[in-house]
Amino acid sequence: MQSLKLAIIQSDIVWEDVESNLTHFADLLETVKVDTDLIMLPEMFTTGFSMNVKALAVHSVSMGLPWMQEKAKEHCCVIAGSMMVEDSGKFFNRLFYVFPDGTHAHYDKKHLFSMGNEQEYFHAGTEPVIVEVKGWRIKPLVCYDVRFPSWCRNREDYDLLTFHASFPERRIHHWDILLQARAVENLCYVAAVNRVGADAFGIEHNGSSQILEPDGTIIKMNKGEEVVLYATLSKNKLLETRQKFPFLQDRDI
Repeated sequence: MQSLKLAIIQSDIVWEDVESNLTHFADLLETVKVDTDLIMLPEMFTTGFSMNVKALAVHSVSMGLPWMQEKAKEHCCVIAGSMMVEDSGKFFNRLFYVFPDGTHAHYDKKHLFSMGNEQEYFHAGTEPVIVEVKGWRIKPLVCYDVRFPSWCRNREDYDLLTFHASFPERRIHHWDILLQARAVENLCYVAAVNRVGADAFGIEHNGSSQILEPDGTIIKMNKGEEVVLYATLSKNKLLETRQKFPFLQDRDI
């Protein structure tokens, strides 16, 4: 069975500056020197976690999506990251999975962060999405979704759960605990990318991007640095863990 090679880019984000962020992430992509199947970028990697949707959404996606398509083709891999998008007069925090041939799938963030009034500017997504990469079934989610186990529930329809986030340092212990719980309860690999640096409001982010095995063991993690994390996921290990602990068959929903 095929393995899946991941690269997680943990980076600072320039506030509301699409061009600067695309230039910076392009530079970081050039540092990815190993063969990679999937490269993960943080939540709203083009602008930071801004609510300035009317001024930025069109510019963000009109530049951001073609950039992702160009880089996916250039690096011969899938590139995933979220950005603000206007669609039929509504704004979404939309996570794109872009393939080397330019095609893409997307997931709209379901759980909007009410403590930051995200719901006043964005519409919530309503549909879960499963994306397939090299035979791996991936369920992509965004930041605040990590707190809602029923939305993350594995109905034996995915192998890898991914999170793209702007999760603050002051609550990073929640992030660490929740990611481990999501891996264990869903018998899946978890890959989570978070930003570093301060936003325009002085809110600090320290990353804690990480990759976890289906038993909750942390394969890779980094706090505080701008860094690329690598891991190779084993389909055999995933199946062995599920055979040893077949409790998904006893789930409630």
